[in-house]
Amino acid sequence: MTLQWEHAVIGVLVFLLAMALGKWLFKKDTQQEIRLKGYASLATVLSKVGFKRLPRLLVDLAVKDVSGAFHELKELQELALDEPRMRAELFGVLHTAILESAKDPSELLKIRSLLNSVVTQASANAQALVDATSAPTLPAEASPSVTLPGHTVNIAQSPPTVVVTKLPST
Repeated sequence: MTLQWEHAVIGVLVFLLAMALGKWLFKKDTQQEIRLKGYASLATVLSKVGFKRLPRLLVDLAVKDVSGAFHELKELQELALDEPRMRAELFGVLHTAILESAKDPSELLKIRSLLNSVVTQASANAQALVDATSAPTLPAEASPSVTLPGHTVNIAQSPPTVVVTKLPST
């Protein structure tokens, strides 16, 4: 029997070909599973930040619920076309993000800078509106304030600055 070593070589080649084919076939599934797990983890992160609809879409994609994903896309489209609802949704996300960031003392300076730029822009817009309507301006000592859950934001008029103070918990 002179074909024994040839049979062994053919067997090894068939085995290697089968391994390569299996690896190639299952590589596609592995990449897809990694992508689906990524959708689920992104949905978790977005939920923590305050998003509501986008995480539901990502979860539907992660569990391969195509009809649910299309339903969520339709809701997102309706939300995007309704500007007041879209602003309210984005304001909720921004509010949650600011409150979460305020827990870290190093982030307070970034929040103060952001609020200062918003106040500066709002003051400029208000002044432009006042100039356009020739209405009287606010007195310099006026200091409007906004109360957020757990925080009071005092806005000084000149120069526009924001002071964030933590209210005592009840």
